[in-house]
Amino acid sequence: MWKPWIKRVGAMICVGSCTMSAILILAWMLMGHPGIADRWPLIDAFFRLAALLAVVAMLIGLFFVRGSKWARMVMAAAFLLFFGQSLYAIQYLAPHWLGWATGFQCQTVGQGPIAPAGHIQSEMARRLDVCMEELCRKGFAGVVLVAKNDRIELCKGYGYADKTRHVPFDQETVFDIGSLTKQFTAAAVLKLQMLGKLTVEDKITRFLQSVPPDKSQITVHQLLTHTSGLSDGFGDDYDPMSRDQIVAAILKSKLDHQPGEVHAYSNAGYSLLGAIIEVVSGQPYEEFLRVQLLGPAGMMQTGYKFPQWPREKLSHGYTLTGFDWGTPLDQPWADDGPSWNLRANGGILSTVGDLFKWHRAVKGEAILSTEAKTELFHPHVREEEGSDSFYGYGWAISQTGSGRKIITHNGSNAIFYVDFRWYVDNDILFLIASNQAAHMACSHQSEILTALLGSSE
Repeated sequence: MWKPWIKRVGAMICVGSCTMSAILILAWMLMGHPGIADRWPLIDAFFRLAALLAVVAMLIGLFFVRGSKWARMVMAAAFLLFFGQSLYAIQYLAPHWLGWATGFQCQTVGQGPIAPAGHIQSEMARRLDVCMEELCRKGFAGVVLVAKNDRIELCKGYGYADKTRHVPFDQETVFDIGSLTKQFTAAAVLKLQMLGKLTVEDKITRFLQSVPPDKSQITVHQLLTHTSGLSDGFGDDYDPMSRDQIVAAILKSKLDHQPGEVHAYSNAGYSLLGAIIEVVSGQPYEEFLRVQLLGPAGMMQTGYKFPQWPREKLSHGYTLTGFDWGTPLDQPWADDGPSWNLRANGGILSTVGDLFKWHRAVKGEAILSTEAKTELFHPHVREEEGSDSFYGYGWAISQTGSGRKIITHNGSNAIFYVDFRWYVDNDILFLIASNQAAHMACSHQSEILTALLGSSE
């Protein structure tokens, strides 16, 4: 028989733990949106640990007041309410405890390196590494990742990401991915279609006001496939341009071609898609990507401004003469990201590790359904007359000389260069990024592909 004061202490524990848990839930509601773990990792860890301790305290309190029916009911309800969050806390913390206890390195989604530094796993990787080391001696600087069947074969940096401070490239170096941004914009549009917010056959008049007659028949599909007839761009990437200004400039411009008539690459068309994403979702472009795509894929080092990278992780870019252009964040951006001359068509920053996670996420169904991926990778339009290369939604689809299917896209702002190649039949992923576009690896494509595939196809 427990003494009355012990029961009172137990009741106080019950009330206190319930109150603390309620405060934690409120805190998560206010600041626990996707990405809290990478913006405030210590706060996030504290919240999760505190939630777990709150549940433990509730169990202790329940034991002390077990003779009171109403107390048991209250505690049972509170326990059920926070049980799910306590499991999440365990899931978040357990890998770190296990690693500490056993000496093994346990990775949680979106955290830590994806492979040991300078990882070389296979004969194919060794051939490519020899090739890249030779190119490095000729002036190449960058990072390469190769994976086969989702197993990383090579992940290694070459040369300096910051020559002045002698900071080498590695798998965590952050760089501008250029037009690879378009595949994220395309995936965001298909995500909105999955959510029933739009269809790719919708005309832009559904989302934008004051569309002139010559552009009233342009569809979302045509923007995605560069067949809208819009010009490529409306100024320099870093010229100040708001969303409303870019939309107005696009709508006032003269069409280069009639909509649906011909494939003609248009960065402006993807900026317009970015504006549509914001209008339909009611969220800023980067936030929608973070919540719907990047977060679920575990890509915590990808975005415009949200990741808040340490400065030493940002690669500097260099011109042909060796001039230090600085990092992408040294350029004139708005508080929430780049000008709308660049937003949604280019300029996203990422790492090879995050791009590998993107590759796996797009192959699976964590972010897009099978139907959506079919549309994403479908060869909708021929890129050039007589060409064997087609454009999907933010991706190019073609075949190698031996008939192997390849899904690819590259990106460059004349400073950074990135190439993303997925050899589908072999399930080989090849990623290469450089901060010297003038020395970009595509000028040595034959050597690289011979090392990678055994031929220069």
